[in-house]
Amino acid sequence: MATTRKWALGIVLFGGVVVHAACPDGASFDSALGFCADGTNAYGPFTKAMTDNCVKYGGGPACTNVNNYPVGSVQLSLQRWSVSFTRNLRGTGTCPTGAATSSYVDGLCAETINGVSNVYAGFAPALVSKCQLLNGGNACLSTRWNSNFYRKVAFEQRLRKNLTSAWSGSGLPSVSVTVSTPDQGYVYAATGVAAPSNVPVNPAVHQYRFASVSKNLTAALILRLQEAGYLNIDDKLSKHLTVPGLAYGSTMTIRQLMNHAAGVGNYLDYSDAFLDSTDIYGKIYTNNDVVGYINQVGAAFYPGSGYQYSNGGYFVLGLLIEKKLSMPIEMAFDQWLIKPLGLNNTFLDVSSNPAMKIPNLAESVRAYAYSTTSVKAAGALVSTTEDMAKYARAIYGGSFLSSTSLAAMKAPQANSSGYGLGTIIFTSPNGYKYYGHTGTLLNYKALVYFIPAANVSVALNTNDYPSSTAVLDRIKAAVYDTVSDQYGG
Repeated sequence: MATTRKWALGIVLFGGVVVHAACPDGASFDSALGFCADGTNAYGPFTKAMTDNCVKYGGGPACTNVNNYPVGSVQLSLQRWSVSFTRNLRGTGTCPTGAATSSYVDGLCAETINGVSNVYAGFAPALVSKCQLLNGGNACLSTRWNSNFYRKVAFEQRLRKNLTSAWSGSGLPSVSVTVSTPDQGYVYAATGVAAPSNVPVNPAVHQYRFASVSKNLTAALILRLQEAGYLNIDDKLSKHLTVPGLAYGSTMTIRQLMNHAAGVGNYLDYSDAFLDSTDIYGKIYTNNDVVGYINQVGAAFYPGSGYQYSNGGYFVLGLLIEKKLSMPIEMAFDQWLIKPLGLNNTFLDVSSNPAMKIPNLAESVRAYAYSTTSVKAAGALVSTTEDMAKYARAIYGGSFLSSTSLAAMKAPQANSSGYGLGTIIFTSPNGYKYYGHTGTLLNYKALVYFIPAANVSVALNTNDYPSSTAVLDRIKAAVYDTVSDQYGG
């Protein structure tokens, strides 16, 4: 007779973690026992301590014998004891005899024998499915898993739980996170809905403004141009591009623009003319408009003598790319970065407005407050967290850039130990370096990075400004700590 897999409907609470059970046909998960039972018999695998006690108390061969029992369409080799005997041997504690709750396995019950730890639980159907995707085979249907494998399988669940906890009470409409892992592909976590809809955020589908993360892509594109022979980043800007009225335009180098050592004015923060212009509904910014704002602010210092983060410098780099490739910057991004890397939900936004919205954008309250033609290469990037995690791995952990280009990208400039070429150099609490960029624009807060020690990339975005720096720090820490706890770094 055909059998059908039967998921027990009962719920058991171990160490604060709710789990469900996959049991042999006709059995269900017994919350008092912590094992599957059918009223007469209980099914293992039982802990070693329980098995040893069974032998000690005269249980004979039945203590260790296993037989095949159907779990849906497969057969599992399991111990089977009477329920009353099992109850006597498991003891009265939270966990069966020999096991104890362990934070290493999210508060579930674990037993360690000869240095090998196993976790006992009725694993949720979602975890069983994930286990099977990770080639766990029929062992995924058992109520005992290797603890290290459990942690791998449960990483996504843990990430979602920790993100939700950090996000709770923040007032943020949503947070989207994608982690690109070395052993299980993309892992997703998200909270909230993709405003203005009530659809839960999908990190593979819903797009966000990634703001200054654009600078990282601009730097990567410049380095690709160097590799292709279009320029050398130590060339003077003026060798390739003349920007009318730009202070020290004939002195600064391309490298200095890339690492914020050129002293170009940061018009987004300091140009009154630009700030006033953002109140003009529907204004589309020309390159000449933005150059005018840059020139209004003037130079912050002589090129090479300091460090000042500059949106103006990266806007100028966008003009350089346009000049060298004879195409608009959005087309250059598409042809040189987006298509080669397979970033199917990514583009440089130079056309959206309140009347022509981005269909899958998780909107902030200011998503279309002014046109991102005002920032272009400095901040007009729109993408999903999935695409940005993919991008970060390709740049910092792949072969998209030559080893020479990557080393230059990660090297700090002389006047700032925290910034390379379009790259923020982060340091973890454990002293590990990791690389990426942040973004802040139109009420979006973005963060993208790659952790070499963990071989993991992370992309995070939220569609509103948090009420305090502490709120965002809490969310970022929840993600980073969960990742580093699993993969190192």
